[in-house]
Amino acid sequence: MDATIESTQLQVKRNDPLLTSFTIQPPWSDAMGELGGEIGQDIGKNTQLTCVRVDFEGVQHENGVTATSFLPFFRGLAQNRSINKICLTNCHYGLFGTGILEILVPFLEQNHQLRGLDLYRSHLGSVGARMLSGALERRRVKSLTRMNLGYTRIFGESAVEELLAALSGYKNLRELNLEGTNIGFNACTLLSNKLHTHLLSVKTLRLTGLDDNKLVRLAASLATNSTLQTLKLSRNPTITNTGWFALSFLLQNANCKVSTLNLSDNTISTDAAVDLAN
Repeated sequence: MDATIESTQLQVKRNDPLLTSFTIQPPWSDAMGELGGEIGQDIGKNTQLTCVRVDFEGVQHENGVTATSFLPFFRGLAQNRSINKICLTNCHYGLFGTGILEILVPFLEQNHQLRGLDLYRSHLGSVGARMLSGALERRRVKSLTRMNLGYTRIFGESAVEELLAALSGYKNLRELNLEGTNIGFNACTLLSNKLHTHLLSVKTLRLTGLDDNKLVRLAASLATNSTLQTLKLSRNPTITNTGWFALSFLLQNANCKVSTLNLSDNTISTDAAVDLAN
């Protein structure tokens, strides 16, 4: 059973023993601060619960709800060890920076059931990214299969590199979304090396922020990678024919298993498009 509720209806179904998925979304009210701790405790004890989603859009703009309103909720949720997917979308830096991520670090380290981590359009910053990297690195069971950092704000190339380094050993990771992150050449090289040596065995990879040099480096890893099946490179406007022809050449390698390629919203010449199509 899935409960999708607004903060004004937080008391609904939270004690249901059949509840497996729990979603909180706007519009917000001060009920989040009043009931958050109770709800969090209920969620923390619910061993049937497998998925929690919180959409933070509008927080601090509606009815006086602030970052601290969520802390009691997450203290309770962090006790749960059955959740296998957690989605925290549109979470701005003020929220993570006031303790949410710090509260969740033990949950991220010790929940061996966790398979999916979704921080889409959230704001980690460099400090938050390093906290997340540390938690991922310290996980004894590398159980993640899906990680969505699409348009997550991470400042500093070194922070992105630390996140990628922390994913070493996650051999079950099948989907990695890095669209909109600040991926520099060194981070791209690190990612390419992990694909080349099979330290990452992702089947689906999404990337933006590439130029010719980064794409050439990434494409080279496809010559030996036999797991990647879907490559999504939409919205990479600085890639020219140099990058596209390099990608096309390596896609033809017998070891390359890429069967789905998304190049939407790019500028690609007719010659490069024909070469890629073949």
